[in-house]
Amino acid sequence: MKTFGHLRHTRNASGEIIASKLSPARAKTIGELGGNYGPDRGRQLVVSLDAGDLVTVRPAGTTRSLSMLAVDLYALLLRYEAGRGHLAKARAAKEKRAVRLAQRRQEAAERRLTR
Repeated sequence: MKTFGHLRHTRNASGEIIASKLSPARAKTIGELGGNYGPDRGRQLVVSLDAGDLVTVRPAGTTRSLSMLAVDLYALLLRYEAGRGHLAKARAAKEKRAVRLAQRRQEAAERRLTR
């Protein structure tokens, strides 16, 4: 399994490397937050993969962060996709129902006219 990030060296007073610490992989998003995010609008997001399978997201230039286990994030994304599929089915059923009801109204109006 590939590890993300890089090793950051710790040096002593004479400049010799005495230890290495694994730094998380970090990246900034291309897009910026919109106006719905209040004081964070216009900021990019910094996403990092931390030790212990943590995914951490924070607005650039701030220290406020939100973390979630990668497994939990995957489960959340699966539920989101399932919900989108369910909503698409519901919208299609609603559209079919609207067409059916409009047809019924039209037929009822024509029956009233032909009496």
